[in-house]
Amino acid sequence: MGTIRKRSKKGWTIQWDDPRGPDGKRRQRSKVIYGTRKEAEEALALIEHQIRTGEYVEPSRMTLAALLERWLKDSASSRVSPKTFQEYERMIRNHIVPALGSLQVQRITPMQIQAFYSKVLECGRLDGKGGLSPRSVLHIHALLHRVFSQAVRWQILPRNPVDAVDPPRVPRTEMKSLSVEEISVLLEAARDTTLFLPIAIALGTGLRRGEVLGLRWSSVDLEGGSLAVTRSIEQTKAGIRAKAPKTHRSLRPVKMPASLVKILRTAKAERMLKAGPDFSDEDYICLREDGSLWPPDVLSHRFTDLIRTLDITQVRFQDLRHTFATLSLQQGIHPKVVSEMLGHSSVNITLDTYSHVMPDMQEQAAARIDEILGSAIIKRKQ
Repeated sequence: MGTIRKRSKKGWTIQWDDPRGPDGKRRQRSKVIYGTRKEAEEALALIEHQIRTGEYVEPSRMTLAALLERWLKDSASSRVSPKTFQEYERMIRNHIVPALGSLQVQRITPMQIQAFYSKVLECGRLDGKGGLSPRSVLHIHALLHRVFSQAVRWQILPRNPVDAVDPPRVPRTEMKSLSVEEISVLLEAARDTTLFLPIAIALGTGLRRGEVLGLRWSSVDLEGGSLAVTRSIEQTKAGIRAKAPKTHRSLRPVKMPASLVKILRTAKAERMLKAGPDFSDEDYICLREDGSLWPPDVLSHRFTDLIRTLDITQVRFQDLRHTFATLSLQQGIHPKVVSEMLGHSSVNITLDTYSHVMPDMQEQAAARIDEILGSAIIKRKQ
């Protein structure tokens, strides 16, 4: 049992024994509670309850900045890709540490975190021109939740304060996609450029940008009309690197349309003729004019420059993936099949992302059912 003794007119000192450590030695702790004796008794009772239930953690003066540094070094560095690690460092350095870094981890409250979100939404941009977008703050929220969850596992905290914080609501943005006519315009404009292959692959398979750039000739089975997604290209401060795709479901075979097979067959023949004995099936398919690998951001910028010259919907390279998914669903391909081709972790993600396509699908379904019912009614009358 702990003890309580008077410290001053407005304060009480509570004392208790920590659970014995591996050395078996007794460790006595104390804490000053300002208020009434009843409040001191309640504080001591809470600590004793936590000790009995295993929720107790030893008092620590560790700041959030110190926790973040330790988390980056001991947890994140070995569990995420260099690109993701770079983004974590940026959010921590630019936003979290300046606002909350000096606070002791065990004293951070949900209210403080909620106030931090409100502030960066209002004036969080580094250039001083307003606040961060709700999506950017949502990324910060996810990062903080991971850090505090690790602190709970490390027994620095009894619970995660971010669980009691409301993340900002991100406005739903409708996906942009190209029509069949616009696809023809785009492909024709890109035909004699090094953008043609990555554009054709993205439109024909729905691969992500990094997955398109990570394709080697050995990844493609031209006879069987399929390709295998086994790697992705990402760009970091250290340069361009190949990595495993986003999730285990991203490692997938994808059936190609015959038109894309024809394009790749022609491209491979031309590449083999040009390279001669230096050609290798391990060469990347999508290369720049000088034969080097596309940096993902450079590909996106070059694509945007091309799109701006055309009188079609102004889309990003990523929207070619959305175009593939939208057209596939509109053609009646089952959402589960589309989900597998896109490499989504579940069909629910596909249905949620492309819900704007569903009304058209429902109309088509209703029309087909009407044909069946109408035909049955006519036969009945006859």
